[in-house]
Amino acid sequence: MAWPEEPIRHDDLVGYSRLTGKLTLPVQIGENLEGPGQMAQAVRAPACDFVMPDYARIGGVTRSVQTAGIAAAEGIPMSSHLLPRGQRASAGSDADGALA
Repeated sequence: MAWPEEPIRHDDLVGYSRLTGKLTLPVQIGENLEGPGQMAQAVRAPACDFVMPDYARIGGVTRSVQTAGIAAAEGIPMSSHLLPRGQRASAGSDADGALA
């Protein structure tokens, strides 16, 4: 399966709504959204078919869990954009940075 990832400005939810309504290819957004509130606006627009929030931009562990709940409630599949070694440590990892 293929999809475009943030093919237009991340904050153009009207544009994304139009785009996802016209394409048969699914659209993924989320890496530039900040906080669960912005994610909620995006999935309710509807501005995407998939979401991929960035762990740091979305607000860490608690807000990532909140964001996952928003995506699940709207039936939108979610994956993580980025979880670098330093951030994994704060997400519950072992000394080598592997998620526990």
